[in-house]
Amino acid sequence: MNSFNEKLRMLRKKIRYTQLEVAEKLEISDKSLSDYERGRAEPDIKTLIKIANFFNVSLDYLLGNTNKNEKLSFRSPYQNTQEFKKVIHIIDNVDFDKLNVILGVLKAVVGNEVKEENII
Repeated sequence: MNSFNEKLRMLRKKIRYTQLEVAEKLEISDKSLSDYERGRAEPDIKTLIKIANFFNVSLDYLLGNTNKNEKLSFRSPYQNTQEFKKVIHIIDNVDFDKLNVILGVLKAVVGNEVKEENII
């Protein structure tokens, strides 16, 4: 399993944010974030929670206690179906550039059935 610093760097790079961008969102210094990613320092519990919430991951996943991220921040009547789990698995493992392609395909399939203002 990945260590915290490796997991943090991987999560940041997956969304293509710079250290400065993530640090600003977390309201910490970019030096602190750099130190966390290099394994030179560890965040306090409040900062760990902010990081987990920002990346929408569980603390266990963030800390490397599991490679399975089971945190869902939304509710869906389909979330316990195999089809839903397959879609989430694909989205979680696809490269960031392909997410816009996936979004475009979904919009083309559903058309005007789903309005974007309903997004949480």
